[in-house]
Amino acid sequence: MKKIIHVCYFMLLFVACQGEKYPYLKGFQQYMLETHQVDITTNEKIFYILPISDCNSCMGTTLNLEALTTMNKSNANDKLCIILIGTTQREDFQESIRTLSKSYKILRDEQHAIDLYQTGVEKPVLLELTKGKVNYYLNIVDGNIAEAKAYLLQ
Repeated sequence: MKKIIHVCYFMLLFVACQGEKYPYLKGFQQYMLETHQVDITTNEKIFYILPISDCNSCMGTTLNLEALTTMNKSNANDKLCIILIGTTQREDFQESIRTLSKSYKILRDEQHAIDLYQTGVEKPVLLELTKGKVNYYLNIVDGNIAEAKAYLLQ
């Protein structure tokens, strides 16, 4: 029971510290360069990393895709890059992805190459970088999808 309480405490602490520091920057930088040939140290970018093939989180994926597809044009659009991890056969997901690709840059990681790097990505992540430095980072869980969307729209 004590272990469960300690795990819950650390998870709460982890969520409470969002936006402060992303400890996996080197792993993410290496992943982006080696997998997508994107140098994250050159300009300002916002990455929305979204696993789409883990159906344990189908509701979460649905909520994230809805949030992204219902955003109005904003100044974040130029900087926003959505990284889709995995593949899906769900037609509703594929339709949302087609819609998103009309407005945003989409990078695909169908082979889960991200798992080979220390990136801390297990759930969706929102990460804003300027010349390789973290401005903002949020582990997105179902309860804070609206927070991620609000950040993108500001």
